[in-house]
Formats: sequence, C-alpha cells, structure tokens
Amino acid sequence: MDTHPETTRTLGQGLAGYVRAVAAEVGVPTEGTGYEVSDTVTATVAALAAVPRPGSVPYADHIVAMHLVDVNGAPQTGNESLQCVAYVWSMRDNVWTPGARLRPGDRITVRLRSWADVSEKYEKINRSDIDDPELTVEEPAWAEFVK
Repeated sequence: MDTHPETTRTLGQGLAGYVRAVAAEVGVPTEGTGYEVSDTVTATVAALAAVPRPGSVPYADHIVAMHLVDVNGAPQTGNESLQCVAYVWSMRDNVWTPGARLRPGDRITVRLRSWADVSEKYEKINRSDIDDPELTVEEPAWAEFVK
C-alpha cells in the first residue's frame, strides 16, 4: 500500500470521533442503544478480497472486504486523504450482489457504519478479508450501497 502517513488518516479514526460527536449532539447515550449513525461517502475501491462463485461453496451468503481510498463526504480535518476497510454483501441466497462485481478503480457511493455497530448481526456470515497486514489493523466499517 503506497500511502503517506503525514497526509493519510484512516476513516475509522475520523468516523469513530464523528459518531461520538453526533451522538453527543443529538443526545444519544454512549453505550449501545440500537441507534445508528452513518455517513454517506464516495470512495475509490483500491483492493477487494476474493469472492466465491455462487454454488461453488457450501454457504449461500458471503461478505467481502474492500479497501476504500480517496473517501469523500466523511468528516475530516485538513487536507488528509481518508481511507478505510469496509465489508459489504457480495452474495445473498447464492446470488452475487453489486459488491461481488466491484473492481479496483471503481468509484462508489456507500453508507458507512462502524463494524462494531453491526458485528453482532454479521460476524457469523462467511467473509473474505484482504491479505494485507497493514489493513488488518484497521477498524473496519460496514458499507451499504446508496440507491
């Protein structure tokens, strides 16, 4: 991954602070309450984990990790370039979703939420992660395509 630490900040850092600030502003307690705060962002897909072909695996649902760069629309300070790792549906009921058809270089618009907010719901779904040690230390997000 070719990044410059002085000009790159992970979205996880900014999103976590933003979620806390919005929650405080609207009066949502900091402990889990079921409230959801999200950002709609436009980003470029830099990398994507492998996606299984429907029917080739013994499960019907799958989630894929994607590395997003040049994230616009999320809160940031200065001229930093934001990036994040996000999970998205790639297969539902043995049918590929739009997430399975993504390719590096694609520009997408998604709604991002903290993985911690949705992990209980999605953590048992089979998923593929990007094989990059630098990205595995990042707190992932959950992405949903904006229609």
